[in-house]
Amino acid sequence: MPYPEDRWRWVRKGIELLRDEGIRYNPGDQQVYRELGWLFLNKVGGKTDETHQYYKDRWAEEMTALLGGGYPDYRKLEQQPVTVKRMAEEYKLRLEVMRRIDEEYGPLDWRLPQSHAVYWAVKGRDRCWDEKVLPCERMILQAVKESFVRGRMIHGTDGRYHLVPATELFEKIMKAHDTAQKKYPLETYFIHSKAGFMKDAVRVFNDAGRQSEARALFNQLVSEIPESMKERNFEVFINTGGK
Repeated sequence: MPYPEDRWRWVRKGIELLRDEGIRYNPGDQQVYRELGWLFLNKVGGKTDETHQYYKDRWAEEMTALLGGGYPDYRKLEQQPVTVKRMAEEYKLRLEVMRRIDEEYGPLDWRLPQSHAVYWAVKGRDRCWDEKVLPCERMILQAVKESFVRGRMIHGTDGRYHLVPATELFEKIMKAHDTAQKKYPLETYFIHSKAGFMKDAVRVFNDAGRQSEARALFNQLVSEIPESMKERNFEVFINTGGK
């Protein structure tokens, strides 16, 4: 379909099918939650679709209209029963879950699709059997890592929204990785995920002019997960794009 509005309509139909019907009839199937999270994280939040910016803009507009902005005032929303009902009925969003996610990983910008990827992965983690929640646990870390790298939305002089790093999420995302490693000590995925996140964070802090933090984190990475590093010299690591 050549027109972005047509493409967005069908992406939305996919989201609605999984969210409104798939979960309703398969409440304990982690794959439904993971696929729903994938649509938000990759189809809407990624860049592989040529009209991805249109999807992002439309979703941001909807969430702004619904929540009053990217960072909800939960106390204020609790006093708005009409809004709370619409959130639950139309978007299947519940304030208590959003608040819990923000406390554990955020504050997240709920205008962004990766925040909703976290939401549905957390719902899947909470509802599925223990041995089946690993895909949801992985999805959560993928989404919060993306939130760190480009999880703060700013309005540019060109009239469009732009994404910049949300460095304030760093400590909570590190903690989330450590928690996952302790919970699943035999899963090497979480070690690799943490190493990848730390590499991203070194670059982000360095680009932000926070070189002392970047260097300290680099040294921690070399010490803590040495097998993940091809280059153990900070300057070379930065100059080669963090390989």
